[in-house]
Amino acid sequence: MEKFCCNSSGLVPRFLVVCNNSAPKTATLRYVSSSNLRCFSSKTSTPAPSDTAKDKITSVVNNFSFSSIFQGWMNGLIQQEKEQPVVNEANNTTPSVTHQEKEESSVDEAKNTTPPVTHQEKEESIVDEAKKTTPPSAIDLALNSVVKVFTVSSKPRLFQPWQISMQNECSGSGFLISGKKIITNAHVVDNHTSVKVQKHGSATKYKAKVRMIGHECDLAILEVDNDEFWEGMNFLELGDVPKLQEEVHLVGYPCGGDSISVTKGVVSRVELKEYSHSSTELLTVQIDAAINSGNSGGPVFLGNKVAGVAFEGLFWSDGIGYMIPTPVVKHFLDCVEEKHVSFGSMNISYQMMGNAQIRDYFKMSKDMTGILVNEINPLSDAYNFLKKDDVILAIDGVPIGNDSKVPFLNQDTVDFKHLVSMKKPSETALIKVLREGKECEFNVGLKPVKPLVPLHNFDKMRSYYIYGGFLFVPLSQPYIDSSYMCECSSKKMPKKASEQIVIISQILEDDINAGYASFEDLQVKKVNGIEVDNLKHLSQVIEECSTGYLRLDLENEKVLILNNKLARKANSTILKELKIPSAMSDDLQPRQVSRFDAVIEMASSSPTQRTHVPIPPEPGGGRSLTQDANEPPVPIHIVTEPLQLPADFLNPSPEKKLVIGFDCEGVDLCRHGKLCIMQIAFPNAIYLVDVIQGGEMLMKACKPALESAYITKVIHDCKRDSEALYFQFGIRLHNVVDTQIAFSLIEEQEGRRRPLDDYISFVSLLADPRYCGISYEEKEEVRVLMRQDPKFWTYRPMTELMIRAAADDVRFLLYLYHKMMGKLNQRSLWHLAVRGSLYCRCLCCMNDTDFANWPTVPPLPDNLKIGDQCPEEEILSVLDVPPGKMGRVIGRKGASILAIKEACNAEILIGGAKGPPDKIFVIGPVKEVRKAEAILRGRMIDY
Repeated sequence: MEKFCCNSSGLVPRFLVVCNNSAPKTATLRYVSSSNLRCFSSKTSTPAPSDTAKDKITSVVNNFSFSSIFQGWMNGLIQQEKEQPVVNEANNTTPSVTHQEKEESSVDEAKNTTPPVTHQEKEESIVDEAKKTTPPSAIDLALNSVVKVFTVSSKPRLFQPWQISMQNECSGSGFLISGKKIITNAHVVDNHTSVKVQKHGSATKYKAKVRMIGHECDLAILEVDNDEFWEGMNFLELGDVPKLQEEVHLVGYPCGGDSISVTKGVVSRVELKEYSHSSTELLTVQIDAAINSGNSGGPVFLGNKVAGVAFEGLFWSDGIGYMIPTPVVKHFLDCVEEKHVSFGSMNISYQMMGNAQIRDYFKMSKDMTGILVNEINPLSDAYNFLKKDDVILAIDGVPIGNDSKVPFLNQDTVDFKHLVSMKKPSETALIKVLREGKECEFNVGLKPVKPLVPLHNFDKMRSYYIYGGFLFVPLSQPYIDSSYMCECSSKKMPKKASEQIVIISQILEDDINAGYASFEDLQVKKVNGIEVDNLKHLSQVIEECSTGYLRLDLENEKVLILNNKLARKANSTILKELKIPSAMSDDLQPRQVSRFDAVIEMASSSPTQRTHVPIPPEPGGGRSLTQDANEPPVPIHIVTEPLQLPADFLNPSPEKKLVIGFDCEGVDLCRHGKLCIMQIAFPNAIYLVDVIQGGEMLMKACKPALESAYITKVIHDCKRDSEALYFQFGIRLHNVVDTQIAFSLIEEQEGRRRPLDDYISFVSLLADPRYCGISYEEKEEVRVLMRQDPKFWTYRPMTELMIRAAADDVRFLLYLYHKMMGKLNQRSLWHLAVRGSLYCRCLCCMNDTDFANWPTVPPLPDNLKIGDQCPEEEILSVLDVPPGKMGRVIGRKGASILAIKEACNAEILIGGAKGPPDKIFVIGPVKEVRKAEAILRGRMIDY
């Protein structure tokens, strides 16, 4: 007996070739890991396999996934073995016949039977039948759906941030999904200058475009604008998370060859793991199959569907790889549609509660499990609800174990952070906590807060600033990893939205900085006594310094002193000698001028569009709206950074009180609906604050102005805008003039009280000849587009229609403000201020105790306290509606609510579909509110 086996791991698939008469009677196939086996039958004259051989073939088939060709051949071979004894027995027992009888029998048989079937026809028949019944294998699916990705990249140098590193070429894998998209890993295409893809069996490389990249989840979407590429290609489907010990197949183009590769493995672990590309902790699946360079981005098949995306392995182990499971992939694809990739985060630090003593100390019962809150990021929404030493018991009704785990896939557990990460940042989670022995529940926003020390810095130039030969940079995790710095800074939480840790990265040698060599990698705390917020702030303070000496206070109580004039002179020499193009990165260039001049320069730079802002009428009228068409148009600016806004807005003061037009746009705007644009109208300019691009830092910069009593915000219907600002950015909108409220008060003054459920729309208010007398037809056009595509305001860059529509919503507000202020008496002005304050907070306060966190309601002026006509104090009351009782309270088509409004002369608001669904808000004079409360509670009682 002879054995044939190729031990080379470089040959895939492996062949056992048996030819002519030299073939042994028995061939034993030995299992070799990570291989594909293809078997081909020999000539028909080869004897059928023995029982022992048949058992070995069956054993191999049971342990491997074979092609349909081999399966059919094996079945035919075994059937041949079964039939052979019958034929032999017949030959031994048939009576002898004469030659003439044999000839006659042969003729009759020839007449009654079909022509003999050849061996090739038998094999083709078996293969055809197998194709009908066998589902496509991983290799069959992969041939026309998995591509090789070629990337040329170049990234900024870490320690010479003004330079770009040499180009680097690498390759990876990718696969096609519906919508003509290609999924690959983010690390395959990060810092790319060129991306191309190649199909299996083709020598052509097609140019690809990176449509979206999600560094947190290490995924990217590519697009190919070439119809030839898509010809004959198949789109793969995403499946479910595989269970432990389930068999999967990894397909891709690893190094060591140009052809497609298939590797088999089983699932050995499902858990949260820190992705090496982004340092973000997300769900991963570990498999016992090696993922080599080039495999990244390839699909991992479970049956005929994709169970995940291969993305990394362990460099010290050849047999362990990791894939990104489909829940993470699907979340990424949803974010791609919204054009912003992000994952939910609680923004807290915590500890497990495995010790019985700590559970007793925090008054946990025996059936309670959870985690203990240690620290809360002050910029997060959780900071408004959670407290240190809270015990988090459950999230969205799912109990959290003392080891921080929650049930997963019925038989396994995973860290609770998986539930949080799979939510969108605009969503909330219902958090159940134990606080001082009492259980509480809060709806907490999950928008992630940028860390004080950024985890990565992909696809953009690094910021830097050089002064006196000292190179200042913001501290980042890649910098820590590449130097000998302590890791402790990376664990700190920011106290301000734009806060950075600024360090001295290098000292470019010169006489001016002699003796300071040991100051490298130290943090700069203050410049001339001013605490440093970030690198932009540091560069601005130094550039504006006019004193003889510059003092820098560093960590460890170190002090650095430089002669300002000599340092600037030396700086020019250093830059010239080292051929450094600029003393600062491009993102810091505007800081070369003063703050005020920078704002003027930005505001007067080329605007996106221009429009007319009606000039407010002078006292006594005399100026019509039509005359304003002859005025020069004002610029419309898209704002993505704080300093693009006027300094008087960013720094409100009693000496410079402002009145601005104000509005917000978003997707189904409310506490959950995403805020996209914030419009601000000044008499000489309109600013469209791009919340999507500017993010948390931009909104934090606007917060003082929006909460200030020195800036009057003129808005039409403030309730939902205020709700979105509060729940998404923690902003308590204050000092508003709501034109909807003002219109109702003017109507009451003039004896034309409107029905309680009849609210004036902004379009109708503009059309009223007493105010503007203009039509706003474009508004209906935008409404139609928003009904067709609710994500209308999320798309970037903004279209001309988006810019025009956003500006139109605020450009008339200042004109309306002055017209209305001239009509309102002192009593109505007080009602306007009070109701504006109550309307801003009504949908933000979940109970009466929440009011304490908001600015006080404007008090009654002394001149209105005289006589019997003193207006009664107005209040806001929040009522909880028991489950199933809201319908009874509202009544059919709102009849019950309308009846209560009429009976009590109070405003009654219901959250409805946007929420909160179980609250009723009552606004009005104290007596009328109490009366409404009594009627509403009566309707909640079961009879």
